[in-house]
Amino acid sequence: MATFAAAALLLAASFSTRGVKQNFVYTDAGLIAPEARAGLVATPIRFASGARGALTNRIVVGVDDPAALAAVRAQPAFIADEALAFHARTRTALFRTPQAALAAANALLAVPGIRYAHPDFKLPLEARAAPQDEPLFGRQWHLSNSGQTGGSPGADIGALAAWRTTRGAPSTLVAMIDLGFEQAQPDLADAWFVNSGEIAGNKLDDDHNGLKDDVRGWNFATDGTNLIYGAAPNHGTCTSGIVGARANGQGVTGVCPECRLLPIVIDDYPSNAAKGFKYAQAMGATVVSNSWGYSVGAPETDVVVEAIADLAINGRNGLGTSIIFAMSNAHQDDCRGKDISSLATVVAVSSIDHKDQRVQPAGYGACLKFLAPSSGTNANGIATVDRPGDKGYNTGASATDFPDLGYTNTFYGTSAAAPQVAGAFALLYSAHPELTSAQALAAFARTADKADAAVARYGADGHSDSHGFGRINAGAALNAAP
Repeated sequence: MATFAAAALLLAASFSTRGVKQNFVYTDAGLIAPEARAGLVATPIRFASGARGALTNRIVVGVDDPAALAAVRAQPAFIADEALAFHARTRTALFRTPQAALAAANALLAVPGIRYAHPDFKLPLEARAAPQDEPLFGRQWHLSNSGQTGGSPGADIGALAAWRTTRGAPSTLVAMIDLGFEQAQPDLADAWFVNSGEIAGNKLDDDHNGLKDDVRGWNFATDGTNLIYGAAPNHGTCTSGIVGARANGQGVTGVCPECRLLPIVIDDYPSNAAKGFKYAQAMGATVVSNSWGYSVGAPETDVVVEAIADLAINGRNGLGTSIIFAMSNAHQDDCRGKDISSLATVVAVSSIDHKDQRVQPAGYGACLKFLAPSSGTNANGIATVDRPGDKGYNTGASATDFPDLGYTNTFYGTSAAAPQVAGAFALLYSAHPELTSAQALAAFARTADKADAAVARYGADGHSDSHGFGRINAGAALNAAP
């Protein structure tokens, strides 16, 4: 008779169903808060194959002999059972905890008249669209560089290798702090975070966070919900697409196509920028992507520095939130110039081109952490979403841009590089949400590709003031992470 065995950290399950023996081995990940819904409690687990799911406090029992129901109801911590709809000889049984449910399933397998008994696992469904099957993926050389733009094969962020581990998770929230967003873009429609604590349109602060109707982000420039209003809605739309465009069979894909995006609009006032970081923290952001900055040499305002530090250290319930910042698009030492990207609490990103040569002009310095693919001009830029119609960067005037004006291949600069690093961090956290921000940074630093090595002259610690730790490699980091 097949049996379940449970240990503190290792749970193994073998049972027979439809005559086929199935084996499951998984660990209690203990990484996210248990989900409670209609009496159900789910404990996160990871199977030996690497797949993730949850062990619930409900089991499914195949009952050939009605008398065997007495054994089901006699199990410790039993709450209730009911017939499974459309299944004459199958019932579900609810227990107080997932552990009690597992023990009950284990015991019931030895009871005569029980055909099978196993946990009612929570196994996430997945769409079978692959990111690399998107119609415009062939132009996304930053994700997979085969030399399609005349560049160097392999000069990319290792997205294909990373996606073999994860494409992200809805629980991984990437806050996009920018100057405006077009949320109606079809490739982003399902990407936006939805604040379940708010009721849309009732003009009330339902979740008591001081903001009325902040269902899908907030505009701190206007204290309102209209995110298109702003200095550059094209810009935020493009950066969001680089991180989280969906793998849905249309257009492009983002680095983390199954993560959620929280759009936050700010303006020139440091007080509003500080509000943006605090809002990201309050909403549980895992990563914060910033493709903006102040003029190098502008004063470091305490309100912004403090908000960033608090989020970096105390975000994610004390594990730390990774805050990614684009360096300037000037050939200058941003770190010596005290740019916002030089703060010790952020991850500074500069650009490297499709030939694996550092983009000039682009910022550099001792605070530089990583390079990510981009360009210094709109030639060989990064392919991403754009505002629909002719409202975005792609107005239809360029013969080399995409025919569909909802996408562009001309987004460039460090603004295009930073979201790739944000997406890479989001992939790592999706696979390993238990990592601290320091551990995540170390994982990427260890595995970054030492691109343009002859020019970079990486030191014994693997760092170069002109190239940071090198070109970020998401696939290598996920493979090397604990």
